[in-house]
Amino acid sequence: MTPFVAETAPPISDVITVPAGEIDALLSSEVDFGVSSIKPSPNRRHLLIATIQLSLLGTHERISGQQSPSRFEFESLGDEVVIAPSGGVMTSARRALAELSSPPLLLEVATGSVAQALAAAGHGFALVAEPVRFGLAAARAFVHDKPLLHSLYASWDSDHYAVAELGSLAISLREWVVQRGLANTAEFSHS
Repeated sequence: MTPFVAETAPPISDVITVPAGEIDALLSSEVDFGVSSIKPSPNRRHLLIATIQLSLLGTHERISGQQSPSRFEFESLGDEVVIAPSGGVMTSARRALAELSSPPLLLEVATGSVAQALAAAGHGFALVAEPVRFGLAAARAFVHDKPLLHSLYASWDSDHYAVAELGSLAISLREWVVQRGLANTAEFSHS
């Protein structure tokens, strides 16, 4: 959100970060607009902002040891630890790992930054949808030869006094994401 605010000057006065599961409650009381990896409740207006392929991050030695350093198959992890932030990334990870006969251990943490810090400290691999930090190497995550995907949604209250403006803000955010190459425009042809 912060790069979007800096580059487009939308009518946003603050950006707060909370766990994805708390956004719906905040929309009822404290905030006007939310972006989350969890699909909003049916009483909210929402728009799919992007579907992003998740990345598995680890030390350069651990990532480059794969057959294809830009691609990482979860089946090859064995009994390794995968560290994922709570919310949508964790939901995607649980769903994907349920398909494996021998899944790696899944560790839930508060944020993607914490997951990356733990991976940098050698505690496993981070599974994230965000830019790489702490000098880690990244590879696109796959399970059974399918990319591991993660969706982001904008949501707002259906009865908000500025419902039309919030809808326009969501469309602007989605267009910005597409222009930056963070999402494929084809995914929005039916939304």
